[in-house]
Amino acid sequence: MTNNKPQTAVEQLINHLIEYGFDLSLHKMEIEHFKEMQKDQHIKSWEAGLMKVDFNEYYEQTYGGGEQ
Repeated sequence: MTNNKPQTAVEQLINHLIEYGFDLSLHKMEIEHFKEMQKDQHIKSWEAGLMKVDFNEYYEQTYGGGEQ
């Protein structure tokens, strides 16, 4: 039986790293932290959508428009 549950970007990255032979067993705390960060980002995006905030404005204010 296959699991057709959608995966988050973090989960996809983890799966790819495992496929390429990376041992992530020592990084469980970090992985859970990044999953929580992504969940928080989705919650903020959802809430912004409910408030009818312009996505580009929200993204620019939240993430600085992609600039590092």
